[in-house]
Amino acid sequence: MRALLPAVLLLVVGCRGTIDLNVETPEDIAELCARYEPQIETVRVEVPANNETCAWGENGNIGPAQGMVTARDEAYATVDLPQDVVVCDLGFEFQVDPEVEPEMVYDDHMFFLFAGVVLASSSGDKVAELPTTSSGLPEWDWDSIVGQAFAFDGQPWCLGQEEGRSNCTIPSPDTRQPLLLDFDDDLVDELSLRARQEERYEFGFVVFGDNDTVSDGQGGGDCTHDAFSFDVDVPYISN
Repeated sequence: MRALLPAVLLLVVGCRGTIDLNVETPEDIAELCARYEPQIETVRVEVPANNETCAWGENGNIGPAQGMVTARDEAYATVDLPQDVVVCDLGFEFQVDPEVEPEMVYDDHMFFLFAGVVLASSSGDKVAELPTTSSGLPEWDWDSIVGQAFAFDGQPWCLGQEEGRSNCTIPSPDTRQPLLLDFDDDLVDELSLRARQEERYEFGFVVFGDNDTVSDGQGGGDCTHDAFSFDVDVPYISN
C-alpha cells in the first residue's frame, strides 16, 4: 500500500497549477501519485443481500443442471468520486454488518470485481477460463463460463497472489468467513489505469450456482448471498 504524506501537506497542493492527468501506463500513474499529494476519500460501498435463488433461464442463464455453471446473480455498486481523477490506492475494509465480524456467506461460488476485472474468486478454475485484458488482467464475462462443469471445492483465487503481489483471504462457499484483500501498489496502478480508461469506478459481486432451487426467501439456495458493505480508502489526484 502506497505511503501517503500527512494531510497537512494538502495546504501546499492548493497552490499548484493544473495537473496533466493524461496517463497511458501504470508507470505514469505511479509517477503522478508520487509527485503530487493525493486527496483521500473514504467511500462506503454497499451490496444488498440476495435471498432468492438463481433466475434460471433468464438474462443469459440456462436451466439448472448438477455440477454445471448454469445461472448467476450480479450486483454492482459505483464508487462516488469527482470527475476526471486518477486513483492512487485502494484500501479495503470489508464488513457484513457494522456490529459483527467482517464475514459473509454465499452459494455456490463468487467473483469480486473492480472495473470489470476479477479481483478475487472462490473458483480459480473458472477465472482461468475468462478472457484477459492486454495487460493480462482477467475480465468478467459470463458467456465464457456458462454451461461448464465446476468443482464445489474449487481453489480460491486472488489477483496477483501467485506472483506475490497481493495478500488475500477468500471465504469458502456456504461458510461464514472473512473476505480480506490487500494489493501491491503496482497492481493497484494497473487497476487504476483500467478504471480510468473504462471510466468505470465500479465494484461487482457475482454469485453463480448449478441447480439448488430451494429457498425460503430468507437466504439459502444457489445465487443467494449476505448483504455486506465495505469502506474503500481512495487516495486520488484531481484538478
